[in-house]
Amino acid sequence: MSSEPASDKKTHAPKGIPPEADRLNCVYDPIRLDDLLCGLEPLPDGDDGLPPLRVSSLEPALLLTEIARPSPVGDGGWAAEVPPPARRPAPVEAPPPMVTPVAALREADPSALMEALTILADTPEPVIEPAPEPEPEPEPVPVEQGEIAGLEAMIEALIAAYHPLGMAATKGDSTLPKSLDSLALLLSDPPPAQDFAALDALYACWPKTTVNSDSRALLAVAHNLSRNFGLPGKLPMASSKAWCMLSPMVFETELAQRLIDVGTFIADWQKTQRTFLILEFGEVELIEHLFEALNPAAHADLLAGVMNFKVLSNRRMGLLRRIPYRLKRQVTPLLPHSKEEALVIMAHTKALLEQLADPSGFAPIVQTANKLLEELEKMMKAVAAAGAPPPAAPPGGGLALGRMG
Repeated sequence: MSSEPASDKKTHAPKGIPPEADRLNCVYDPIRLDDLLCGLEPLPDGDDGLPPLRVSSLEPALLLTEIARPSPVGDGGWAAEVPPPARRPAPVEAPPPMVTPVAALREADPSALMEALTILADTPEPVIEPAPEPEPEPEPVPVEQGEIAGLEAMIEALIAAYHPLGMAATKGDSTLPKSLDSLALLLSDPPPAQDFAALDALYACWPKTTVNSDSRALLAVAHNLSRNFGLPGKLPMASSKAWCMLSPMVFETELAQRLIDVGTFIADWQKTQRTFLILEFGEVELIEHLFEALNPAAHADLLAGVMNFKVLSNRRMGLLRRIPYRLKRQVTPLLPHSKEEALVIMAHTKALLEQLADPSGFAPIVQTANKLLEELEKMMKAVAAAGAPPPAAPPGGGLALGRMG
C-alpha cells in the first residue's frame, strides 16, 4: 500500500463525467458514488404512478454536482464559486394542425355523407307543446254586509269621539278601501303594536303618494293611530303619514283639533314632569305638518302657541324661516289677476309674525320674526305692483338734451 495521503492524490474523472471536471480540481470519492447508487434504487412500477428512477437517466452535469467534491480553496482549488450549469429546456411540442369544418367535409367519404344526410332527413321534427293556459284568477270572496256595516260604524264612532263638538260632521267621502282586512287592523282597539306593521296596513289601503284625501275612513284611522302620542305604544311613522294624506281644506277643523290635543299634552308634560319630553321624528314631523297646513287667518293664536313647544328646540326657528317660501308658492298662481286676494293672505301671515315678534318672547324667535317681517313687506310691495303698467319714460326718451350752438 502507498503511504501517500488521500488528500494529495489526484483522481481523474471517471468514465461518463465531462473532462472539464479536471480543471475544477475535484476529488472523486468512490464511497460517495456507491452511496449515491444505493440511494437511487428504483421503486416497483405503479407504487407512486411515476416511472422508476435510473442512474442512466441522470445528466452528466447532475452526476458531477452529486459526486464531485471540490477541494478547499487553500489547496489550490477554484478561486471563486462556479455556478452549476443550466438545465436544457424541455422541447416544446407543436400544436396539432387545426382542421376546419370545410376541410373535414372535403376529406370525408361521400357515401358516409349521403348516409348522414339520409338519417337527418328521416328524423322527425320535434313536436313543440303549446304553452299551458294561465289559470283563471280566483273569484273575489264576497264580503258580508255585516262586516262592512261594522267597519262603517267603527269609523263614525272614532270621528265623533275626536270631533271638537262631539258629533260627526257630514263631510268627506264614505267609500271604504278595497283591503278591508287591513282597514280592520288599523281601526282595531288597541291599534297595531308595531309601527311598521301599521304602516304596511296603511299603504295596503291607500297608496304612499296619497295627498289631499277626503276619505272619512282615513280620518278615523289617523285618529286611532295617534291616540298614544308621546306615550308607550305610540306609532309615530304611521300616524304622521295618515295625517299628511288628509286634505287640509276638507278636514281643517280636525287638523286644528289634533294640534290642540298635542299642545295640551306637551304643556301638561312641561308643567308636571321633571324629565325632558323626547318625541320621535314622526311626532315632530306631525307637529310641523299641522303648523304649515293650517290657515293663519283662523288659527293665529294656535300657531303662535307652537313656538312655546320647548321640545321642538331650534326647529321652531326653522318653521318660521320656511314661511316666505310657502307664502310665495301659495300666492304666485293668484297673480296678477287676483293680487288683492294674495295681499289678504300675506296680511294674515304678517299679523302672525307681528304677534311672534313681541319683545317679551323667546329672543331667537323674536329676532327671526323681525327679519321675516322685513322680507314680507318687500314681497307685499312686489305683489301690489304686479300687473301695473310700467312707468312712462321721461321726455326725450330718457336722454339728456345736449347744448345747441
